[in-house]
Amino acid sequence: MRVYDLGAGAAPRLQYTLEDAAGSVSSLAFSADSTPLLASGSRSQFVKTHDLRPLRDGRPPRELSTIRYFDGFLGARIAPIVSLAFHPTRLLLGVGSTDTSVTLYRGP
Repeated sequence: MRVYDLGAGAAPRLQYTLEDAAGSVSSLAFSADSTPLLASGSRSQFVKTHDLRPLRDGRPPRELSTIRYFDGFLGARIAPIVSLAFHPTRLLLGVGSTDTSVTLYRGP
């Protein structure tokens, strides 16, 4: 994934490239509140969240968490990801999967 600066009147400028080792990205979501967060979901059963605030200082985004499939007792069993959405006012991330389930994850 590539993050560009779309400054007013300027040509788009590449700021950073996010490498996703989890596989192909199938869904993206940006938070709408004051904390710029990016969530990416993949068909490889991973969800990654990144804090985009370091981009303001020319540093790379900070990975906050990785949600992944875990096959064990009481493990998270997420199917391939098809949709992501942040709640507009709370730190909640909705994750839709190919098994028709929707899971909500809450931040600290």
